[in-house]
Amino acid sequence: YWQELETVQYWTSLDGHGFENACASVFRNKGYNAVVSKAGGDGGIDILLTKGSEKIAVQCKAHKTAVSPSVARDLYGTMQHFGYTKGMLISTNGFTNGVYEFVKDKPITLYTLNDIIKMANS
Repeated sequence: YWQELETVQYWTSLDGHGFENACASVFRNKGYNAVVSKAGGDGGIDILLTKGSEKIAVQCKAHKTAVSPSVARDLYGTMQHFGYTKGMLISTNGFTNGVYEFVKDKPITLYTLNDIIKMANS
């Protein structure tokens, strides 16, 4: 199973909920408790990561194009609304420049597919 996680082909073959579950597995392997929201109606959070007192809201996007700033804004608003101090945005196809600009001074970490594959390998 873990060898599958090392290939771009595996990750890009997943549907949205499959991608969320696979990302959660990678974070569980890194010592996080990862709870995946039920498919649809997730309230803007796909995975809730906890480790000690740290609670991180995660939004996953298995899109064919780069993620736009509206997704980062939505995640940040959800973080504010629910009181999360950190967020992560994970994308199979990267982020537009506007996303990098928006998250610059915010507690949101961006992960590309390559980042997730590296995490799965380490």
